Amino acid sequence: MAAALEVKATVVMPRSAPARAVELAESAGASVRLTLGMDGAFALMDRLRQEGLTPVHPFDDPVVIAGQGTVGLEFAADAGDLTDVLVSIGGGGLIAGVAAALRALRPGCGSGVWRPRARRPCPRRWRRAARCR
Repeated sequence: MAAALEVKATVVMPRSAPARAVELAESAGASVRLTLGMDGAFALMDRLRQEGLTPVHPFDDPVVIAGQGTVGLEFAADAGDLTDVLVSIGGGGLIAGVAAALRALRPGCGSGVWRPRARRPCPRRWRRAARCR
């Protein structure tokens, strides 16, 4: 998006990020900065903010969550008689957006979360809201 708008983009990722994610960001014209982990990534984001860059949080941002909600809109439009949706969880932005859109368009549709085995367990705040497997 930044390339289309002709603005610079700096993407901060932990070194554990998939190589494909790094390649995609770089091929889109972003400068990628790798850190030792998520704590380091958020610390670097704070430093970049102090340097005048505008941070876009990867999941805890209402605009990002609204954008993620378009997935829920597509489900509602394309999936016919949709009763349940299972969404992969990372930080929670995707499930928040999808669930909000489906709640508005398909009130009877349930949503649940799934976390890949290679990832750490679901955050406690999500265990209270939905089943994690």
